Parts: sequence; structure tokens; C-alpha cells
Amino acid sequence: MRGIASIFIIAAVLLTGCQESNEKEDISSVQTAKSENLAKFSDTKVGDHSKIISLVSELPGGETYKEIKLGDSSVSVVYGRKDGSNYTEEEFSDYWLNNDTIKKNLLYNSTAILILVPNADEVAIEMEGETPQTFHITREELDGYFNYPLQHYAEHEKLWEEEIVKETVLNQEERQKFFRTFPLK
Repeated sequence: MRGIASIFIIAAVLLTGCQESNEKEDISSVQTAKSENLAKFSDTKVGDHSKIISLVSELPGGETYKEIKLGDSSVSVVYGRKDGSNYTEEEFSDYWLNNDTIKKNLLYNSTAILILVPNADEVAIEMEGETPQTFHITREELDGYFNYPLQHYAEHEKLWEEEIVKETVLNQEERQKFFRTFPLK
């Protein structure tokens, strides 16, 4: 009898462990991102590859970055499904290629990188999938678009949260205006 009970206990432990390892976490979104959580990346340099990887991983959709390329003053991020990912190609497409999500994330992520990486002058983001899309923006373009130079927002998180996130990224009208000026390709 003890042997049978032991087998059931072991089976229960194994099944519970397997179930937990197969659980998926949702892909992060702009709504779950917090600028104060990104403060630790303030003054990151383009040459610090591991810190750039950590920064991109913390951004909305960061779980889905596939590749990061660094130039002298540029950051390029490719989002796509990696082998061994815990999400399917369909889940990736459902998340990213939703017109609203892609625009929120591209605006948020490119702006955050340029705010937190002061020696980055440009960001390029590529989306893999059935209909690949790219987005490219420079520091000069964003400095001219927002009320203050981007470096100012690095020093004022509440202003970043209010003017960039709430008033632009999460505001559909302002987001549409932004992408009319700087379209996806």
C-alpha cells in the first residue's frame, strides 16, 4: 500500500512540475510598462551590449526580440519568433501585428531607447512575420516632435510618463498624428 501511495505522490509532483514549466506568461505591453522600472538603464551606452539587451527585454514585447544590432550610434532591434520560444508564430502575430499594439510598442520602445541611451542617435525596429514592417526614427526627429529634448525626460520620469506615455503613446489621436509624420514601412 505504501508503494502505491508513493507512486501517486511522485506522479503528482512530476505532473505539477511539468504543468508549471509549460505555463506561458503574457507578452508585456505598454500598459504594463513603467518608466520608473527603466530608470536603472538611464545613461546606458550603445557599446554596452548586455545592458542594451536587458533594456530591450524590459520594454513592451521585449520577450519577443530576436536580434539586437549595435552601430556606432544606432540601435537596431528585430522582433520575431526565436526557436525554442514559449509562444507560437500565431501568438507572436496576434500580439505584434495588431495595428494598435505595433504602433504603441514601436513609439514607446524607440522613444525609451533614445531617452535612456544618450549616445544613440537612431533606432531601427524590424518586425518579422507574414507582412514584415520596419520603423526608423532619429533622436533629432524625436527632439523636434516632443516638448523637450529627450534627455530631459530621462531626468524627469513623471514628465516622461505624462507627456510621452499618456499624452502620445496611449492617446489614439496623438499616436495617429505621430505615425502620419513618421510612418511604418
